[in-house]
Amino acid sequence: MLFFALGYKSNQITEENNIFSFRPASFGFELRVVYLRWFLIAALYYPCNWFGEVKRKNNSSWLSYL
Repeated sequence: MLFFALGYKSNQITEENNIFSFRPASFGFELRVVYLRWFLIAALYYPCNWFGEVKRKNNSSWLSYL
């Protein structure tokens, strides 16, 4: 889906001289973008863990909706 969402067409799925025949050579993200995304995922771990503990300790009915 991401392949087509980025504007590629079905005739660009395979290219000659490409060992990964299911994608063009220019497909994907730069390494710094990948690192930034993983950093954001790792940074969200602690707030989510804290909120999970709050939900586990409190029996408030409104917390079940969050």
